[in-house]
Amino acid sequence: MSAVTRRIFQYQVRDVGRSRWVLGYAGFFLLCAEGLLRFSGVDSKALLGLTNIVLLIVPFVTMVFTTMYVYSSREFIEVMLAQPVRRRQLYMGILLGMCVPLVLAVVVGLGVPLALHVTGDPVFVARATTLVACAAFLTVITTVAAVWIAFSVTDRLRGLAIGIGVWLLLSVVYDGLVLAVITGLSDYPLDRAVLTLTFLNPLDMVRLLMLLQFDAAALMSYTGVLLQELFSGVFGVLCIGAALLFWTIVPGWMGYRAFRDRDF
Repeated sequence: MSAVTRRIFQYQVRDVGRSRWVLGYAGFFLLCAEGLLRFSGVDSKALLGLTNIVLLIVPFVTMVFTTMYVYSSREFIEVMLAQPVRRRQLYMGILLGMCVPLVLAVVVGLGVPLALHVTGDPVFVARATTLVACAAFLTVITTVAAVWIAFSVTDRLRGLAIGIGVWLLLSVVYDGLVLAVITGLSDYPLDRAVLTLTFLNPLDMVRLLMLLQFDAAALMSYTGVLLQELFSGVFGVLCIGAALLFWTIVPGWMGYRAFRDRDF
């Protein structure tokens, strides 16, 4: 990391970290985790509840907050571009400065109650660790996608609408569409097709990664049921990890291209 990127990154972390929304975001997960662990008991039921909250809330809040923050930072970006700063350095500083505070908010909000209520059960520890890691990974993926949208779309309301639409599609609509396709083409072998459709949705990848640890029907979308056995074991975890890296690197590169070509 260059000195310029590091300074931009430090400024972004301080600015985003002071936001009341980020502090409230961390407090929300802190209260949810503490409440579920206290009233549901320190077992898989509480972790399953937290997992469902993570899959729904993390991408939505991250998408909306990141998109609005990038749009509101336009004057700062214009001032920095007037300085002898490369666009690549500015982009990396902004992107990393957005990811780190949001990841810390989720990790602290979930990790502190889980650490306080941790038991000697290694299975519980492994599942709790997987939950926190998946929440952090999901935050990074959504942040990168939100930055790409914000730099690709000039109009603020249109960019926010696209971001919410992407969240709604991947979180709610996608599995319904996959189920409709499978039901309508039930007479044909669809294993490879469903595998491809699952890799096209990073939220399904995160859901499957959690599913491999929890092995719970509460998390099983139709695609999760069909692919659970296929992705079991170390090989499955590595495949899912590679898919999540793909959904981090490619949108990040596309966001950089949009930022590089945009006329501020």
